[in-house]
Amino acid sequence: MDTQPGEPGKLQVFDLLSSATLINRITSRHAEVATFHVRGPKGGSMVAVKHVRVNGEPASKSIQEEFRILGELESALGEPLSRTIPRPLLLLENEGTIIFSYVPGVRFDRLLRQHANVLTGRINVVGARALDRHANRIGHWLRSFHNATAVSDLNFDHTRFSAELDSLLTKCASRGLQKSALSRIGEAALQHSASTSGSPMPAAATHGDFLPQNILLQDDQPGIIDFASCSRSGPVFVDLAHFVGYLLILSRKTLYDEKTIESVIEEFLKGYARDLNSKLFRLYVLRAILRITSDSSQEQTSESANAPMELLSTVLKDEFTGLRSG
Repeated sequence: MDTQPGEPGKLQVFDLLSSATLINRITSRHAEVATFHVRGPKGGSMVAVKHVRVNGEPASKSIQEEFRILGELESALGEPLSRTIPRPLLLLENEGTIIFSYVPGVRFDRLLRQHANVLTGRINVVGARALDRHANRIGHWLRSFHNATAVSDLNFDHTRFSAELDSLLTKCASRGLQKSALSRIGEAALQHSASTSGSPMPAAATHGDFLPQNILLQDDQPGIIDFASCSRSGPVFVDLAHFVGYLLILSRKTLYDEKTIESVIEEFLKGYARDLNSKLFRLYVLRAILRITSDSSQEQTSESANAPMELLSTVLKDEFTGLRSG
């Protein structure tokens, strides 16, 4: 579906964008996403243009896969759910660029900073209730997404999980987390993993990076962006755990109010409304916390490492109420 250099379609697209108005540009280590207001004969519209900043075959395959999966999801989700994700409009493979339809809304991480911070979390009742309402609807959206793309259950693979865990523990150690403590956490996680080997897991398409920064709220309705890590078949625990794990990390930061964040997690799980295997859920939350920590652009100091280490040592314990899903 690539448009080759010199073809009229590609030239028309760039001519169109050259006369468009740049609204916003967000740059990360791997990609740049710009939002344009495009003027046309039937009025104006918004589009998002994603440009991969990393060269090479893996980056090229990644952008092709994202374009393909979004096209498949558009058909699988149907109306109105398909309108809550970007619609792929054009793939410019040689330029590492995708043009999508625009998904409006305010990023949920921004709303968390506004209403769940330690200064306002306890006293701003209206803001806290709004977060709970948003979280419930985000959970409901994710359940609808998983229901629409459901596939046959998968069996939990202890060997595969062990290999992933070992890789993440090594990365976290390189980020400054204490190796001896990570080793103890790894041993406990492997015991849990071995005891659940072969357990059935509900499976569906997974977003792969279901974090608050990729969730937009417009008139209380969620919209989801950045499907670069999407898979057409995976355990539903992947998305649930990334959202919950990210929030648990926030709850341990001094900037955020822990009780407000815990309420958001509870409402999210209520919105998802599905009984989950608690042991498996905790394992995937642990995995998500390790991944988020290892992907952090900041080197952990001994002080900043205490919070994730304390959290990791607590996640697998039965008395940890923050992960009660059933």
